[in-house]
Amino acid sequence: MTITVISIDESYRYTGELEVSDSEQTNCRISAAGIFCIDIGKPLHWEPIQLAQKAINQTITVMNASLPNLAESAVIQLNAVSFCYPQSKNTLRIADWQVKQGERIFLHGKSGSGKTTLLNLLSGILTPEQGSITILDEPFSALTESKRDRFRARHIGVVFQQFNLISHLTVAQNIRLAAHFAGNLPPNNDRLKTLINALHLPADVLQKKAQQLSVGQQQRVAIARALVNEPEILLVDEPTSALDADARDAFMTLLIDLCEAHNTTLIFVSHDQSLSKYLTSRVSVNDILVFEETNAC
Repeated sequence: MTITVISIDESYRYTGELEVSDSEQTNCRISAAGIFCIDIGKPLHWEPIQLAQKAINQTITVMNASLPNLAESAVIQLNAVSFCYPQSKNTLRIADWQVKQGERIFLHGKSGSGKTTLLNLLSGILTPEQGSITILDEPFSALTESKRDRFRARHIGVVFQQFNLISHLTVAQNIRLAAHFAGNLPPNNDRLKTLINALHLPADVLQKKAQQLSVGQQQRVAIARALVNEPEILLVDEPTSALDADARDAFMTLLIDLCEAHNTTLIFVSHDQSLSKYLTSRVSVNDILVFEETNAC
């Protein structure tokens, strides 16, 4: 007798399937992420989670272990978080907030309301003074700075408002640098061309320096850099502020299509509330956090 075995890693990603005899040794366990895993010895190719869910529907439950609903898994959890900038008299507090796998959230609020601070906490650029931030079931805010940086590089894509491309490097070098920081092998030319093509950019842009690109091109390269490591979470901060209406709408359609294709959890920050129609959830930052006046931090 043979059974089909699927493997999902602790970041919810499908890593392959194969048939094994019931006499073969398999390691069935519930991972730290709450995902039913079967260790099949070596990693296989990575595919979007949609394929994993399809495979789950077709596979046999092994050792009576049950598989949780991936769509209901919280990938971001904040609990009793507080943060204060040095010399500030206002402390940001978040009692509790969760984001589920695959959600695409439009996060809005006025200037100075804490949107960017929240994103910096979620990306690990800032760390809370109290409370905890858990991402993909990892105690993210408790990690050392180096481990937090590596975790971010592997699992969280960030698109900054100013894009933060290295101007004297080529597009290909900017994208490969993100893979380097994640500890991954640099993407080959075919992979880079596929990524650039998905963003509706010509292949020859790969050899151009970032400083030679238009604002719209820089924006898409920033997205490519954020997506090269296939992150589970994408954080985007005011990326359309420098675009005209047509370019803005084209960018939003492209971004959502890419997130849907990879089941990427997206938190999109903007003050432009007309963009909320592209996202599945609309959340005011005032519903997540409050500022309390305290003594100078």
